[in-house]
Amino acid sequence: MSGDVRALARGLSIVGMLTDRGCMSLAELQQAVDLPKPTVLRMMRTLESCGWVYRRQGDGRYQLKADLNVRGRTPNFFDHLTELVAPHLEELQLRNGWPSAIGIRDGNKMLILETGDQNNNRIGGYRSIGKRADMLWSAMGRAYMAFCAPEEQDEILFSLKRSRHPRSRLAWSESWLQQLVVETRARGYGIKDPRYIPPCDPPLEAIAVPVRLRGYAIAAINIAWPHTAMPECEAIRRYLPVLRDTVRQIEEEVASALIAPPSPAPMRPLRHAAGTSAANSTVRPPL
Repeated sequence: MSGDVRALARGLSIVGMLTDRGCMSLAELQQAVDLPKPTVLRMMRTLESCGWVYRRQGDGRYQLKADLNVRGRTPNFFDHLTELVAPHLEELQLRNGWPSAIGIRDGNKMLILETGDQNNNRIGGYRSIGKRADMLWSAMGRAYMAFCAPEEQDEILFSLKRSRHPRSRLAWSESWLQQLVVETRARGYGIKDPRYIPPCDPPLEAIAVPVRLRGYAIAAINIAWPHTAMPECEAIRRYLPVLRDTVRQIEEEVASALIAPPSPAPMRPLRHAAGTSAANSTVRPPL
């Protein structure tokens, strides 16, 4: 077998493994094909430059490109969304200096699809791909919850009410939920509850903006920073305009791309809870 044919066979073997397994790290690929690491790295760079594979920023793992159909593989909307958003997250982190992530709804939590540059080490333990954020306590979850379709909001609340997790009991407080949604919609972005502390060192604060298409949320993008770095009001002043501009660009690209999320639904009209001013109040859980 000639060198060119052997290289092609190895490349097709890798494509087959990624088709079966979804995504793999360089170390896993090296072990599977039993070749030196530099050789496998060159192969992956070639496949990437030819449009066959995508290297995720958040963890460096490889997966097939969203628009690649192999053996009947049918990529979903969120495969395309991840690849479309990745360069925006990288640029957002370069401009702000703090990590960002995009999340989608996964049951009653937010699933992280992609994050900024994997080499960012300013925040130890920051959310990685596949991690989940709380729907009612995290900035990302609140941004999504407030702007998702009515029937989807009902599904989320139904699932939360069936959960035994202590934080999920807030789903039973209709007045608190009403106030949360009204205030988040009025602001146009979600803020993390100060008592919600993800496993990061140091603890983080965050804001998040929904990514909308056809009038409702399909995802949410956040910016997170250590709570010791600056107060929330200062971070909002510095980072919110850039975050909104990034989301606007992403929405335009998604709308113009040949990809489509589930059928849209109209927003549910909500009124302010009694005695509440969305412009200058902050929701706190009724604990």
